[in-house]
Amino acid sequence: VRTLGEPGVAGADFGRLHHPDGLTVDGQESLFIADTGNHRIQVFSPDGAYLTTIGGNRGDGTGGLVEPGAVAVAPDGRVLVADTYNHRVQAFALAGDRWRPEAVNGFGARDTAAVEALAELGGRLYAGVRAASGAAILRRDGDGPWETAVAGGLGDVANQAVVALSAHGGRLYAGVENLTGTVDPATGLSTEASAGGALWRSADGARWDVVASGGLGVSDQSAIGPFASFDGQLYAGTRSIDRATPPQLWRSPSGDAGSWQRVRIELATVREWPKNGGVSSMTVYSGSLYVGTCAADQAQVWRSTDGSVWRATAQLEPGGDPRDALAQLG
Repeated sequence: VRTLGEPGVAGADFGRLHHPDGLTVDGQESLFIADTGNHRIQVFSPDGAYLTTIGGNRGDGTGGLVEPGAVAVAPDGRVLVADTYNHRVQAFALAGDRWRPEAVNGFGARDTAAVEALAELGGRLYAGVRAASGAAILRRDGDGPWETAVAGGLGDVANQAVVALSAHGGRLYAGVENLTGTVDPATGLSTEASAGGALWRSADGARWDVVASGGLGVSDQSAIGPFASFDGQLYAGTRSIDRATPPQLWRSPSGDAGSWQRVRIELATVREWPKNGGVSSMTVYSGSLYVGTCAADQAQVWRSTDGSVWRATAQLEPGGDPRDALAQLG
């Protein structure tokens, strides 16, 4: 006999149920449970492993459920759900190109809000996530299951997300966002604060060490990442939570603590760079390093052939001189 859920304990995470009220089995012996109190259908493999979720949001829109009371699988594979208090039956068809269930629904953790980074090291795929319980990194070997490499914000739940992953010099680097929010009970206004983003690395994906923290010396730099390897150095951009403090660009040949040097990209223009709120992307193309930004005004793109001299490269009139290019896109 196998038990699913925790007897006597209702819950909304993927390991618990709330007033389950119906079940069925499909042709592959997967188990479908009408998890009534959570407004969803939970699907488990024949050995009891969590596979996926149908629904989960109370509502009357397409895909929304309100206390589903029964579930069945039609001969053509469609999943039929008695959507009790919406007074209807919904039919869900299988995706034509099915993704592995380990890669959906927050890897089985309900508080996982986003997968913000992916990278490969040593034949393994790593995923950096944003979660209410703190940033985490998961990994998988080949087509095997995902396993947690590190979680809980790497020791600080204010580290909300791993926003960037990149391999450089045989190590995997993880850029972390540190952010806390408070709400003024009198006005209802919310404010954000940060102790500064951090940079971690690992040679094997199991042991992680911090190489930079505190926003690389400026706590307003709430996140470190994205990354790019260019001309033998690892470059890292930042995000700022203070509109008066523009984002920054850093680089290091080794990635070691104490080896990071600031790249003064803002010196290319004292007028345009301060409009940016964060470095949002980086890539190497045709012998140059490109940096994309997010901004309250308009996003920008910058380019350098050596990491020291930077030129705007977003807009240029046909046949125009590249030195006359504008930074802003659109």
